[in-house]
Amino acid sequence: MDKSFRKWLARADQDDVFVPVELAEVREAIEHGIGIAQGRVLKNEMCPSVETAMHSLLLQRVVIHVHSINAIAWAIRVDGKEQLKLTL
Repeated sequence: MDKSFRKWLARADQDDVFVPVELAEVREAIEHGIGIAQGRVLKNEMCPSVETAMHSLLLQRVVIHVHSINAIAWAIRVDGKEQLKLTL
């Protein structure tokens, strides 16, 4: 992915971070095993997030999607993968 199009959710109040997609087309793409990024973006050149497919299959209009502090802390550590291997 071109890094110039990466956005931080922490800056959502300053930057345009959400990529609107056509829900019916995303669901159809999933049903047919087609990638959802190509041809389904309604504006700008950003791609849908990796979680767009999961969210498109949920029936609720609003979904609260959170990650635990511990998961985030391990995910951002440079040595996180190696350290987690030591705990297994």
